[in-house]
Parts: sequence; structure tokens; C-alpha cells
Amino acid sequence: MSNKWVNPQPKLVPQPYTNLLTERDIGKPPILETRHLGIDFGGLTAVADFNLAIGRTEITGLIGPNGAGKTTIFNLLTNVYKPTRGSILLDGVSTEGKSTVEVNHMGIGRTFQNIRLFKKMTGKTITGYLEEYRVNQSLPLVQSCQYSMIQIADMTGFSNASRFARAFRRQFGCNPGEYNSLKLQKC
Repeated sequence: MSNKWVNPQPKLVPQPYTNLLTERDIGKPPILETRHLGIDFGGLTAVADFNLAIGRTEITGLIGPNGAGKTTIFNLLTNVYKPTRGSILLDGVSTEGKSTVEVNHMGIGRTFQNIRLFKKMTGKTITGYLEEYRVNQSLPLVQSCQYSMIQIADMTGFSNASRFARAFRRQFGCNPGEYNSLKLQKC
């Protein structure tokens, strides 16, 4: 008896790229592709002939033992390191000659293993900054008077309207509904 809820393994299909893609990505160029990627540090080859094609619907991991070159690959993909040979295509566009920032703007970035870069920053601090950012993003929506608080909360990433209203009050000293009339009174 087969279980209809079990997802079968996706069928891998040869493509005109350097690797296989899943069947559901046929006809779509890979979102990320490397061709014969390599880097040398002095006389040491850290990465040799690395080929990868990641389809648009895939979630991909990179595993290997310590010293296998995983971090070096990520540094190559984000242009922290410039490859000695090979190419990297992000959504079909070569990253050659681009800065790390330009590659970030193309849609690929990385985080670092040391997550304690800011010793005094706590999860609460980060949450506060994110909340402040989201409230600032909501201001044009509030000023437009075209959306309900529920819609604005949803569009700006708050879990519900009351959390949005509390965060707005903390930042601006009034409820979102009162903001426009109070601003006019101050003018």
C-alpha cells in the first residue's frame, strides 16, 4: 500500500548546464550556476573544478568535512574571493568583475559563523530595531489613509494589528488612526 502523502524524490534531468536539475525546473535557467570554479592560494589549490547548478525551486545544502572548502566556496560565490578560474552565474548574469556589494545587490549574500560580532546586542535589541524599521515602513501606508490597521500590520510583517498599534504608539506617541489628525494640528 502506498502512502499518497509521501513526496517522491524529484527526478533529476540532464540539462545543458554543468549539473543536473530537478524535473520541475526544466526549461528554466538555474538561479545559481558555477562552471569549473577554482581558486589557488599561492601554490595551494583550495577549490578545483567546482560545478553547481541550483534550480529555481530547489533548496540546496553544501556539506563536507572540515577543510573541504565549504567556506571558500561561499566566499567565491559572494565575491569575497575572486576565482582563479571558472565562472559564477547568478540568474544568468556573470559576477565576474563585480564587487561584493554589487553581488549582494544581485541577490546573494552570506552571514558569518561568529554571530557575536556585537557583544552588547541582544535578541531584544535586534527585535527592537526590526520593529522600529517596520513601523517606519508603515508610515506612508498610514498617511495614505487607504488601508486598515490589519492590512498595514500584514504588509509590514507584524503578527496582528494590536502589535502594530503598540509599536506605532511607542515610536510616535499616538495610535496610527490619530497620527494624521495630530500631525495637521501641529502645523
